[in-house]
Amino acid sequence: MLRTTATTTRLLAAGCLAAALAATGCSADDGDDTDTPAAGDTTEAGAQSADLAAFCAGVVDYDATPEPMGGETGEPSADDVAAYGEALAEPVQAILDNAPAAAADAAATLHHLQQQLADGDAGRLFEPDVVAAVGAIESTVADECGHTAVTVRAVDFTFEGVPAELEAGITTFVMPNETTAGEEHVMLIARVADGRTLTPEQFVADPEGSFAQLELLGETYAPAGATGGVTLDLPAGEYLLICPVAHDKASPPHFMLGMISAVTVA
Repeated sequence: MLRTTATTTRLLAAGCLAAALAATGCSADDGDDTDTPAAGDTTEAGAQSADLAAFCAGVVDYDATPEPMGGETGEPSADDVAAYGEALAEPVQAILDNAPAAAADAAATLHHLQQQLADGDAGRLFEPDVVAAVGAIESTVADECGHTAVTVRAVDFTFEGVPAELEAGITTFVMPNETTAGEEHVMLIARVADGRTLTPEQFVADPEGSFAQLELLGETYAPAGATGGVTLDLPAGEYLLICPVAHDKASPPHFMLGMISAVTVA
């Protein structure tokens, strides 16, 4: 649900690879905006009239909403961020109005974020409360929405729990970051172009030459100890799960250290 296309430059130290995969390279501002819902504030969520199917559909629509593209600086303009926030209004309202009790506080946090995005402010995308809200919402989807759910543990430096095959259709990926070294992790879900063959080994051998063979369907992010997630409608095909993050600009991206996996969706 939180996209790497809005992650800070240090998270995308893999540089042009991740930017090309995501077709942008936005950066999050470390603003200190404290306009967050109070703990336990669920007055915005329509718990009494919750419609689980509407909640689940809202999350799918949220995660499918195209993100703003980066300009010459790699960051989207305030106008583009605002347009993105407006595009999220309907799915976020569906999430807010229909959130199960386990996700009610998280839905309120997401609603506040959407309003800030609609004002052109992307500065809170990666604040801890927002990251936690995303994890809670995606985990609730995995537990309650009844479609395929996969937990992929992000450790240093591999994805654990990746199945060899998945059924085509709506799938929720939940990614707890179980780093022991304080590393932030991202998981790009990228589909190999039809008619192409691209193994993890081939990608690692030539990442810059390989990215054009991939279509990025979605991605999720989690700092150390947090949980990320994303819900996607996966068409059949061959996929790679890739972590493009590096510890710093002088370090290799995590996929070079083994954090890349292949999945067949059929």
